[in-house]
Formats: sequence, structure tokens, C-alpha cells
Amino acid sequence: MNIKTPQFEYVFYFLFRTYRPISRQMAEQRWEDPLLDPLLSQSPDVLKGGIRFEEDKRLFRRDVPAGQPLTEWRDYLNQSWLQIVQVYAEAYEDEQKAAQYCQNALVGVTLLILDKGQPSQQHTLTIPVDDSQIDQVQFSQPDASELPIFRLNIKDFHQTAACYRFQPLTSQGRACLKNLSLCFEAEKLPYLAPLQNTESAANPAFLVSFFYYGETVPDANPSAWRTPVENILLGKGLSKHSSLLSTLFTRMMMAQWQFMRIHEAAKDLRNRLQERNRYYADYAHQSNEARAHCARTRLLEQQLQDMHSFNTEAQMVISRIQGASQTIEINADNLATRLEHIRQETLRVNGELDFHAIKAQKIHWPATHEDFPLLTPFKLFIRKLDDHQIYIEQQLKYLAALRDKWQLYLDNRKTQSGEYLNTLVTVLIFLLAGTTGGIVTLNVNKGLMGLNFVDQFYIYLAILILLAPILWRIVTWIAQITCCIFHGTWLNRLICRPIMQWITSLEFFSLFKRSSRKKI
Repeated sequence: MNIKTPQFEYVFYFLFRTYRPISRQMAEQRWEDPLLDPLLSQSPDVLKGGIRFEEDKRLFRRDVPAGQPLTEWRDYLNQSWLQIVQVYAEAYEDEQKAAQYCQNALVGVTLLILDKGQPSQQHTLTIPVDDSQIDQVQFSQPDASELPIFRLNIKDFHQTAACYRFQPLTSQGRACLKNLSLCFEAEKLPYLAPLQNTESAANPAFLVSFFYYGETVPDANPSAWRTPVENILLGKGLSKHSSLLSTLFTRMMMAQWQFMRIHEAAKDLRNRLQERNRYYADYAHQSNEARAHCARTRLLEQQLQDMHSFNTEAQMVISRIQGASQTIEINADNLATRLEHIRQETLRVNGELDFHAIKAQKIHWPATHEDFPLLTPFKLFIRKLDDHQIYIEQQLKYLAALRDKWQLYLDNRKTQSGEYLNTLVTVLIFLLAGTTGGIVTLNVNKGLMGLNFVDQFYIYLAILILLAPILWRIVTWIAQITCCIFHGTWLNRLICRPIMQWITSLEFFSLFKRSSRKKI
């Protein structure tokens, strides 16, 4: 970011993941960052081969020549991207492999606009979107009262430099609430597209920030003000740790990237889970639960298995949500700690960094008093992920109740099948034993003449009375099967439903039950 003239300019920050395969199987899908090879690695330079950030990230910066129009920023973004791909191509000695690695490893890109004193509202960026609902997104600062993410003062200078975050807006001027990822394609300028809802997709984030040096930059000697400001922004003369801009944009891209991926997966699961719960609830309550009772056993088992699959998928998403929330919180804590160190180092070089909304104050996480504009997105990300987790857990409780209901259907069906089988066997045994025994007994008592008609009538009447409850169960079972055959037709509404309601409400031997209650 070598600013030679007081004209407008802009720079790009690229953040990549550095893969390390842990097995031969993983090595086929995840390549090791060739720049980690000590034989190929050069001295750390963010403008060349990038610098390592923590253990698994690499940060690049690419500057655009001063004075270039902002309308051509996509062309310069594409040129910067190709330059970084070429760095990996020289290390891999394979351009195709380098391009694929960069596509898979890219976490995000931040565009930083710099101006000596123009109001931030005058700078807007427009980027096309490959989506049926949104044709383009405009990055701008919609509200003039927007608080900067930090302010910078230098001793003996009566002015303040500040850095702002631009917000994405739709072509209608409304806030763009849809998560979009940055896409690079050959022979095509960069554009935005909806996120791919797969855990292996890169889905890089795209952020835009604006830094202005103040409204009264001295025209006679602008470097007297801008040089110390640049030294603080780039960490010149300070500690050897990451600079202010590198720390700030890296943490912001990591948080945005982490949130977008989990947020999209959680939204998709919420919609499908709510739709599936509504379907099974309606299925269970149709025709006074007649549809569930009439369904085939195999169908109920498949539906129960589908519920278990949804529960397993939801538990996996909840674990990802919890991991993302913890990661974002750790990033916010690390960012607050590092920025506080930078703030204290700035004081030693006659500078003053202010991250608070009102006045200079020690930055910390989590904020206990007034919010830091810098850390507000982190808190918002965590709050939204917590909302997703609470909603999914509530839907899972409802799904668990439906699973219990389906399991009860299957258990009752197994119990009824056993009872019907026992009833049928009992009827056959009684008929065979009663008829044969009665005939044999009466034949012995009456001789060779056998039974007369009256004796046979009394015997069969006694057997019928004894088997009446069992026969009643068989009749109701046959009626249920018949009504299930006509379920969903006009015959079910005209005949089966009234009959089944009458059978259900009828209590066999109710007279004996009432008399027994009176005796008690």
C-alpha cells in the first residue's frame, strides 16, 4: 500500500487455508500448501508469497496503482487473483492444480478503499450476482451516522482518520440479507453467487471497507500526515506481529466465512425439518388418525426410519453450529487481544487508536458496556447461530414426539396382530372341542340315535355366548380393514366413518359393567 500521490486508490486482501493431508486417502482430496515447503518458501512478504496467519491460514495483499478508477475494480481483482494463482503454479509446476487449489482454499477477499478525505458515501461498488432473485449487489455506506470500526489520531495533528465497513445493498436500496460467495472463473470477471450447501464447498466471503485520512490533509506536505498513519496501519516501526489491517481483515473474513457456511446449512435444515414435521403431523391427524392406522407396516417403518435420519442430520448440524459459535468467539477474543496490543504500541509512537463507540477505551471481549462497532458483527453472528440452535432443538423435540407416536402405532399393530391370531386360534379350538365333545357326550347318553335338533341348538347357543366377545373383536377387525380399503373415497365418508364411530363408542357388555360398578 505505497501511497505516492494524494489520489484515490484501493487494495485487495486474499485469505487462504493451508491444507495438510493427514493420510494417503485425504491426500487425494486435500493438497498440502506448497508454500509451506521450506525449500520453496521465501522470506515472508504479504505482497509476494504471502504471510502465514496462525497455523492454517495464508494472507496475500495486492495493490492497485494509484489513481485508477473504481469502476474497473473487478478487472484489477481478477488480475490480482491470477497473480496469486501464478505464485502457486510456480510452486506446484502445474497451473491447473494450482488453480484448483486456490479455488478450494480461498476463505475470503477484502477490498480496502483509501481516499484522502472524500466522504465515504460517494464511493459505491456494484457487482453482478448469478441468482434468479438478485441481479446485482451494491456495497456502500447507507447511513451517514454509521460508526467507524476504528479511528486514528496522531499527536500534533488536529484531524482524525477512520475506517468504515460497507454494507451490501440490493438494487432497490434494501439491505441484502442473502449470503453470497465470491466466484472466480476463467475468462470471466469475478461475480457473486448463492452459497453451495455442501460442507466441502469453499464459499469464500467478500468484504468491502473504506479508510479515509481526514478532511484537512495538508496539501503542502501530505506525507507528513499520511506516512505515520500508514506506518500504524501496516505495522511499520511496531512489533513483528501481524499489522493492524492484516489482523483486522483476516479475523473479519474468517468470521464471515465461518458464519455464512453454517448459517446456510442451518436455514436449509430448519425449512426441511419444519416441512417434514408439518407433513407427519397432518398425516397423523387425518380422519381422526385413520390414515396412520390404515398405512402398511412397511410404510410406517420407512417413515420412522426417515425421522431417525432427520434427527441424526439435525444433531450433526447442531454440532457444527456449536463449533462455529465457539470458533467465532475465539476469533473475536483473539482479535480484541491483538488490537489492544496494537493500541498500546500505537501510544508509544504518538498515535491513538480508538475502537470504542464514544471515546478511547481498552478493547476487550466480550464487551460489557457499550458495544465496539468492530466486534458487533461477531456478537451478531453468535446470536444468530444460537437462534438457529434453539429453533432446531425445539423442532427436534416435536419430531421426537412424532417418532414416539409412530413407534406406538407399530407396537399396537404388533400387539393387535398377536391378539387377532390368538383369537382366531381360540375360536377354532372352542368350536372343534365344543362341537366334538358335545356330540360325543350326547351320543353316549342317548345311544345310537345321536343328538336331536333342540339339543344341538342349545349347545351351539352356549358356545356362541361364550365366544361372543371374541367374535365381536373379529367383526371390528374386519370392519377396520374394510374401511381402510375405502379410505379417502366417498364410501369412507358415507358408510365406514359412521360405522367405525358407532363401533368405537359401543361398549360390549356395558350392562354388566354398570351393574358391577353399582355393587362396588
